[in-house]
Amino acid sequence: MLQNYLKIAWRSLWKNRLFSTVNLTGLALGLTASLLILEYVSFERSFNTFHPKLARLYRVLMQPQSGSTQSSSAPGVILRANFPELESYCRIAEGLGNGMVRVAEKTIREDKTIYADASLFHLFQFPVQSGSVSELNKPRTVGLSLREAEKLFGNAAAVGQPITVDNQFGKTEYTVALVYENMLENSDIQADIIFSMATLANPSVIKDNSWVDPAGVGAQFVTTYVLLTPQAEALRAEQKFNQLLKTLPTGSTDQIRLQAVQFQHLGASLTDSFTTFGNLGFVYLMSGIASLILLIAWFNYVNLSTALVSKRSKEVGVRKVIGAHRFQIIGQFLGESIILNIIALLIAFVVVDVLQSPFNALIQKNLSLSVLFDSHYWFYAFIFFLAGIGVSGFYTAFA
Repeated sequence: MLQNYLKIAWRSLWKNRLFSTVNLTGLALGLTASLLILEYVSFERSFNTFHPKLARLYRVLMQPQSGSTQSSSAPGVILRANFPELESYCRIAEGLGNGMVRVAEKTIREDKTIYADASLFHLFQFPVQSGSVSELNKPRTVGLSLREAEKLFGNAAAVGQPITVDNQFGKTEYTVALVYENMLENSDIQADIIFSMATLANPSVIKDNSWVDPAGVGAQFVTTYVLLTPQAEALRAEQKFNQLLKTLPTGSTDQIRLQAVQFQHLGASLTDSFTTFGNLGFVYLMSGIASLILLIAWFNYVNLSTALVSKRSKEVGVRKVIGAHRFQIIGQFLGESIILNIIALLIAFVVVDVLQSPFNALIQKNLSLSVLFDSHYWFYAFIFFLAGIGVSGFYTAFA
């Protein structure tokens, strides 16, 4: 039965080739634009989702009495020593180590650097290719991304090799402690060189730059992440953290706020002075635009199909005379809608593949259709697509 409906629908579409071509073009263009937009939306929504411990990861923010929200390195040290429900913590300082990197006769500029505790590899999913994470607890040690290791050492083993870094702290020699896989593009943490945080506490390295000591309460350039135990609740933990903070000899009046890492990229700022990583409003806007484009494409299809119905009234009348039921007539129009939309979708996939490189260059992101299938968005997009086919097909049939 279904095969017969589709066969008749295909013959009807072929008979009205001009109409079919115009409708197909409109649907394909609408689907192409929507797919490109949904790639971006899915990519933004996918940030940090690959971390296995994501549900227990939080960024620690300090909110002073003035209301200005900022991060600090002090909370992690204090809380870990006094709060057993805190499994681990990690401090990250971005940008401080940027400078010239030299290996033998090779010198390159590197701006994707961070200082971090070795626990970074415990909290976050950054697989280690070679070397030892524990070595990163020592001062003057570094971790290199696979990309950076190949850039500096080629095919030779990088672990144990010395590199010299010339940055704002002067020239310092480091030993490569480990090599890790390149960080995924949908990670908020991005670094090709990870300097040990212990280096910033070494006077021989920082010299008279005592302001960078991560143990200092005023180290606001350091972002602290905490990993709660499976039994801990974030809200209760935050309340206990603040109670503990008040009892410390420092007498701090600051308030601790925990921001879930899973909402960090698009999450709202706690205050206007603390910027977010992404823009949730823009993501919603683009989702709405993608939906609107599809609705316009289907509305155009319905209008053109309805206009053709009057020309096909004789055909429909003959079918009814020879015994065709109403649902059989509906099945024919629905079959035409299914065929046109599926062909349009296949064409859209091809066009997206052709336009992918210039589109990526335009928005400066490395996107692909696989982003859609790696997230839950493909399911909702598929349901929306089926609903569009059904509504447009049924409306045309009843017209």
